[in-house]
Amino acid sequence: MQEQINQNISDPAGETTDLAGKSLADALRLSFRLLSVFMVIVVGLFLLTGLSQIKSGECGIRLLFGKIQGEGKARILDKGLAISFPEPVGRVEKIPTGEQQLEIKDFWPHATAKEALKPISERRAPREGLRPGWDGALLTGDRALVHVKFTCYYRIGHKDDKPDSEAVIDYVSGVIDPDEIVRSAVCNAAIRVASTLTVDLILKAGKVGDDQGDGKKATDKKDEDEFVEAIKKIGQQRLDAMESGIWLSSVKTVPPIPPLAARAAFEAVNTARQEKDTLIHNAESKANTILREAIGDIWKDLVEDPTGRTRSEKTPLLKQYAKARETGEQEKADNLLEEINLLVSDKAEGQASKIIEDARRYNVGIRLHIKSRAKAFGKLLPGFNATPKLMISRKWADAKEKILSSKIIAKYYLTPGQKFILRLGKDPKVTDRIYRELIKMQQEPQTERKPGPRRPR
Repeated sequence: MQEQINQNISDPAGETTDLAGKSLADALRLSFRLLSVFMVIVVGLFLLTGLSQIKSGECGIRLLFGKIQGEGKARILDKGLAISFPEPVGRVEKIPTGEQQLEIKDFWPHATAKEALKPISERRAPREGLRPGWDGALLTGDRALVHVKFTCYYRIGHKDDKPDSEAVIDYVSGVIDPDEIVRSAVCNAAIRVASTLTVDLILKAGKVGDDQGDGKKATDKKDEDEFVEAIKKIGQQRLDAMESGIWLSSVKTVPPIPPLAARAAFEAVNTARQEKDTLIHNAESKANTILREAIGDIWKDLVEDPTGRTRSEKTPLLKQYAKARETGEQEKADNLLEEINLLVSDKAEGQASKIIEDARRYNVGIRLHIKSRAKAFGKLLPGFNATPKLMISRKWADAKEKILSSKIIAKYYLTPGQKFILRLGKDPKVTDRIYRELIKMQQEPQTERKPGPRRPR
């Protein structure tokens, strides 16, 4: 009886225990299922970390345990979605292939943040001069110092400015900091190039002093190209020797400047050089103008170019003529003189042409005048041969009458037999009257051309 009572008392507790165990088991099963789903999600998300998006201007390389996967060009992943094992097992290495820009100030004066806002022309030279470790400078071949600032443009994974798979592999395999390796190569090249040039040649890459400090001022393009192209060439050779996979697109520079402490002296030299160039240019222009105005374009056949810019294969005729005269080659000198006369007569322009034309007209006038005089004397010759004294008397009478009746001759009448002192001077009224008569005579048509009358003195 007692056992039955005890059994009746223990039954509710047993039922309670079974219900709790069942609930615990159900909770554990649900938790496991949730944990399983969560683990699946985590594993899925982990696998999704192996997906990478390669954007425009990039390329990629698939790595597995740090080793590049694929062969040949297949190793390079182009723009789009790329799949790899998640890290740390694998990953996709993205490489920027667009043009990168790097400014190099290793050879430029140091400036604080406040000084950097000022144009370089307004900066003051430090009292202690050039500060090693702070101020950079290039040492030139003539042991001078010059400041230069470069801007480099480069591409990763390129060769001869074209995408190249091997260049990409070289870059991934050996380059950690592309800016630093480009800076090192360009600085090394700049030091080598500067050591072969004088400071004047380097400064010709731009005007002494960039007032704006931004490299926008006009420079001597030819000198600048030669300077930076030499640096680019040597810098590229160094990058190729290191198998960096980097291609220098271009190297640009602001106008180089001398040390700030010596700036005034360099500017004075530059000013003097500009003035000299201006004077030389003006002199050359004037010389060419004078030669062209004197004789036209044939001056190049007669004399050497005074500027020395053009050199003819043939020695100028006047120089040949002078040399033939000096060496006593008279026949050659005569032939050259004839050639010069023919050239000048046929092709001369400008003042020479006018002088030659005037000489020809004067020659024709003189010939006609002499011919006319000879004809007149020929008519008088029979009468002179017959009665010379009578002919002379008649001609003297005609000459006196012509003189006394002429309006262009000033006449003074004296009383014969009296002592007198004659002072002759210019009468403005008489002079003007004679000059007007001369002009009137020139304007009247004449049958024969004679040398023109001159204004009386």
